[in-house]
Amino acid sequence: MAAIVGAVADGDLTPGEAQAISGLVQNFSKAVETAGLEARIAKLEQANDARN
Repeated sequence: MAAIVGAVADGDLTPGEAQAISGLVQNFSKAVETAGLEARIAKLEQANDARN
């Protein structure tokens, strides 16, 4: 995000472009986090099923 802010400050991106890119970065971060949580839940469920 700091790079995006820096690009706006340098005049390389408009504020609107920065907003759009920031949204993409946030969505990607959420997707990565969700995938990690899904993998952890699946592993816990498999361990639980193995006990029962």
